[in-house]
Order: sequence, then C-alpha cells, then structure tokens
Amino acid sequence: MKAVGEEVEELWFEDTQLDMRTLAKFVGFTVLCFYHMRRWATVIQLAQDFNSVSCGEFSPTFFAFIVGAQKEVMNLSGRILKNSARYIQSAKEKFKTEQDQVPRKLLRQLALLGQLSEPEKLYNKRIYYYENLTSRQKKLHSAWKQTEEFYNLTYQLIFSTVPAAIEQLRKNRVVLARFIHQKHVYLHPVKILDEAQSAIMKRNLEDMVKSLIGSYHMAVELLRKRQMTLLATQASHELGNLKWLEGDRKAAGTVWSEGVDG
Repeated sequence: MKAVGEEVEELWFEDTQLDMRTLAKFVGFTVLCFYHMRRWATVIQLAQDFNSVSCGEFSPTFFAFIVGAQKEVMNLSGRILKNSARYIQSAKEKFKTEQDQVPRKLLRQLALLGQLSEPEKLYNKRIYYYENLTSRQKKLHSAWKQTEEFYNLTYQLIFSTVPAAIEQLRKNRVVLARFIHQKHVYLHPVKILDEAQSAIMKRNLEDMVKSLIGSYHMAVELLRKRQMTLLATQASHELGNLKWLEGDRKAAGTVWSEGVDG
C-alpha cells in the first residue's frame, strides 16, 4: 500500500446514481438554518455526520460550521462562568449587608455557643452551591476548550493539505493567461516584433508551454488524489485546450476524455 498521505480511497457514492453534490447543498442549507437558530449542538452533530457519510469530500465547507458553532459554545460557557462569579460576589455583598444588621450582642452569644447566625447559614449554603456549580462549569469549559482546539487544528490541516492542489491550479491559470497573451502577440497579423525578437519569443513560448503542460499534469494528479473531482475536470479541460492550441489534437482528445471519465 502507498503512504497514508498518498492513499486515495474510492468514494462509495461515485458508483451510484446519487447526486451527492446536490445533497450536500441541501444539507448545507439545513445546517445554515440551524446555525441561525443558534442550535449549536445540532449544527456540530449534523455537520460531523455528513462529513463521515461523504468521506470528508465536503469537509472544507462543513468544518467551518463546526468551528463556528464550537466557538459560540465557548462564548456561552464563558458567559456562564462570569455569571457564576457575579452570583458569588453578590452573595458575599448580601451577606455583609445582612450580617451588619444582626446585633453584636447576639453575634457574641452565637460565637460562644459555636453557632452561626441566619445570614451566615444562608451565605454558606449559597457559596457551597455556587462554588460547586462553578467547579463543574470550569471542568466542562476546559473540555469544550480542548474540543475547540481539536476542531481548529483539524480545520487548519484541511486547508494545509487541500490548497496545495488548488494553489497549483491557480498559478497554472495565471501562467496560462500570460502564455495566451504572448502567443497572441507573436501570431498577430500586424508584426509588432522584428525577426530577432520574434525568434526569442518563439523559444520562450516553447519553453513556457512545456513547463505549463507538465505543471497542469501535476495539478490534475494532485486534485484527483484529494478527490476534488470538479476542479480536476476543469484542469483537464484546460490542459486539453492547451494541447489543442499547440496542435496536438490526439493528446487533447485523450486528456478531455480522461477528464470526463474522472
């Protein structure tokens, strides 16, 4: 078997009549609706399930929902912790106010008997409840923080591997546009260049097209390995057009056929 980074598994839905791309749009719209409804748990679960079913083909889109939803969960958790801290502070202030209203004579008597005043009893109950709740909230917040870091790391990994193929295609298209422009100048019916300049440009165009064809082949392979079918088909079509432009019709037809067949 090849290395894990180079291994490409067949997608189960490619051999069926199921239009997975249309289904992905529908599921994406559903997730977006739940996102606007602030149903964060549903957003995360639905996006994760669809990523699993679709073998991660649409993970760049759906993981964005997961990361955003988890960030909102962390915001809510942070607000809850602040509220708990405010309740504890409020309980302390209320205790101080109520304790000051108790006669000092009564407080001394209770202290001698080893008993607590009513404000103290109420304060201890409140503090015990709030601190116990805060402790559980902090544990949960810590777990959610680790989950958020995991989602962020996964999202970064998605865009550190996939864009290599996309960036290659983007650069090829820039070079292709420049090549077509220079080819147009070279073949212009009204000669703009003298013979020496024309000879130099001809050699440059020959070198450029060889490099560009090789680069397009590499981009097509990368896109296929990443299972980015639509972009791979587009790149194959552009490569076929380039070979047709250079007069290699047979090779162009082969590339077009391979692009359509996937």
